Amino acid sequence: HHFVFTYDWNISDKTRLKAEAYYQSLKNVPVEQNPSSFSAINTGISFGPMNQDSLINNGGGTNYGIELTLERFFNDGYYYLFTTSLFNSRYEGSDRIERNTAYNTRYVVNALAGKEWGLKGGKFFSVNLKATTIGGLYLTPLDYELSQARGRAVYQESKAFSEKQNAYFRVDLRLSFRQEFRRSTLEASLDLQNLTNNKNIFSQSYNPRTNSVTTLYQQPFFPVPYVRFTF
Repeated sequence: HHFVFTYDWNISDKTRLKAEAYYQSLKNVPVEQNPSSFSAINTGISFGPMNQDSLINNGGGTNYGIELTLERFFNDGYYYLFTTSLFNSRYEGSDRIERNTAYNTRYVVNALAGKEWGLKGGKFFSVNLKATTIGGLYLTPLDYELSQARGRAVYQESKAFSEKQNAYFRVDLRLSFRQEFRRSTLEASLDLQNLTNNKNIFSQSYNPRTNSVTTLYQQPFFPVPYVRFTF
């Protein structure tokens, strides 16, 4: 069951505000027959197949939250866009214990803005800035003692999705120049990706040799130059 309340307001012909509140009630979710924390709701977070079989449709879950969008369309040389989602995502396995889902990051915030200046002779210079932050994912903690004894990752299923990763944060800055000729256009830009060089987690895996978690991070600070001539 999915319930939504939406409010959409055109503040002006250039600016729009949209707010939305929602509530979802999930029933008949596949879970294991024996009491466990497994639920099909969480499958797909690791991009791999699940090994559970003989499932029954006795699980459930709830999702609820609010979303907000404030947008100014490009006009008078500038624009901006702000979106946020604040939510809670919970589920119950066959053990009937309510837990965080694997996707319960709690919040997502995006901010985007840009400004363009017109120069003499058909020249334009623009600056665009984008910032994104997302709450960390919930993980199931490892049982290091059993993992070391068995030489593979063994998780504390009774504490499923109780350990939170660090939040994701990234800022991108783009500087660009455009020269418009009579029948052609020259463009040059510099994208400064992950400007703050934040160490955002890409994946984490168990290393049996060191009995520790190995973390792989996403792209660090990376400048990308760009030149294009169209005619």
